[in-house]
Amino acid sequence: MTAEKGYRMIIAFQPMGKKQYAETGETLSAVADRASVTINNDCAGQGTCGKCKVKIISGNAGSPDATELELLSNEELSSGVRLACRVTVQDDLTVEVMSAVGNMGRKKDMARLPESFVPDRKSRMPGEPESYYGLAFDIGTTTVVGMLWDLRNAEPIGAVARTNPQSDYGADVISRIMYCGKADGNLKRMQEKITGCLNAIINEFSDNYGIDPQTIREIVAVGNTTMSHLLLAIDPTSLALAPFSPGFTGPVSLKAKELGLEINEEATVNVLPNIAGHVGSDIVAVLLSSGLEEMSGANLAIDIGTNGEILLACSGNVLTCSTAAGPAFEGASIQQGMRAATGAIEGVRIR
Repeated sequence: MTAEKGYRMIIAFQPMGKKQYAETGETLSAVADRASVTINNDCAGQGTCGKCKVKIISGNAGSPDATELELLSNEELSSGVRLACRVTVQDDLTVEVMSAVGNMGRKKDMARLPESFVPDRKSRMPGEPESYYGLAFDIGTTTVVGMLWDLRNAEPIGAVARTNPQSDYGADVISRIMYCGKADGNLKRMQEKITGCLNAIINEFSDNYGIDPQTIREIVAVGNTTMSHLLLAIDPTSLALAPFSPGFTGPVSLKAKELGLEINEEATVNVLPNIAGHVGSDIVAVLLSSGLEEMSGANLAIDIGTNGEILLACSGNVLTCSTAAGPAFEGASIQQGMRAATGAIEGVRIR
């Protein structure tokens, strides 16, 4: 590893075996971020969640501050456990990452959507490939789901879910908005995180089903308002303050090459419209796929996600609102909570 100008300390991260140069006074969280080491950071480094635990194996990490004394037990402190967002680098350190969660991929059962939402492209024009595909992405604050469609016969092929890697910068949308405003380049970094995740899902589809990514011709993406902004690298800071005005509400279409997606570069990426505030295109997709507004009586759809959304349809009118459902379960603001990731199930007994 070559020395970098302005960096004097070496931080070694175990068990992944990565090393990174660091400046005096940097937090371990910042160093881990540059080293591409995942440490739980649900509160975006504000020192409130207590989830970014690391164990100091060697080196002088200084004394715990008041936040660590409050959030860590005496047993943890005596064994060298610290919070990465509170430890500032003063010495070469070797640390054990206790809270790393891998970017897991898992297959899900194929959802069945009405055929009316898939273009009828059963006829082939001269020179067109025999097969071509489309992708639908639901970009959630915590989980990103992709579904592969065969556009020749309007049939779903499979679905893949991954943890949203932006969670490295906060578990909820407000934490990520705050991160974007901290420094130039942070918004671009958030966009690269999500497009990297989408490319990983694309590659998984390619490996699992033997398709050429160049035959993917169309993508439709939905998400809450903040996720849509971060995908397009549109400044989301206005969403953190009343009246929570989004930077855009209408639909957006662009080419895959503009987002760095590793498919046919001329493929179209369609981002569905947001409604207002934190009510995004994901609930628009719920409305379209459910036909809720066409049902008789009053009907309610509830999306219980990190960013929760509620939709009420009655007599041809549709009302929507949003609420932060995730912090009630996922641990950004409570000591014992966590998202559905490795470690959520501590043990299983069969009797």
